[in-house]
Amino acid sequence: MEEIDTISANASRGLWGDGTYIYASGTSTLKALSFNGATLIEEASLPIGGKDIWGDGTYIYAAQGSDINAYTFNGTAFTLAGTISESGIRDIWGDGTYIYVADGSAGIKAYTFNGHLPKLAASQQGRKMPMVFGATAPISMPQLKDL
Repeated sequence: MEEIDTISANASRGLWGDGTYIYASGTSTLKALSFNGATLIEEASLPIGGKDIWGDGTYIYAAQGSDINAYTFNGTAFTLAGTISESGIRDIWGDGTYIYVADGSAGIKAYTFNGHLPKLAASQQGRKMPMVFGATAPISMPQLKDL
């Protein structure tokens, strides 16, 4: 592999891309970057730290402290659309319908988000899983729905 370009993202912890922008969540910033094949360009940033990041094509979900904040991005600025309050966040991921949250103490929870209010769809309590998809086998939707 050849390094093409680098940009500071303040100790990046999470990275996700939507095909147009690359979103980096770091210890003190959330950044939207573009890449032209040779250069990474910072398009916008927020002075907030984070742990993990994922998006569904409409919203960018950033795990920040004990919250998951849902943002929209219009190419120049982030706008906060809503917040899921959750403690011990380890990882977030989704499938376009649900947002899955791996909680270091309570297990895994599945949320829906309509652009204003998050709604808990299901949870699997008592399972300490460090990541939704990592060394531990993922939990499938049927298991979450059957709770």
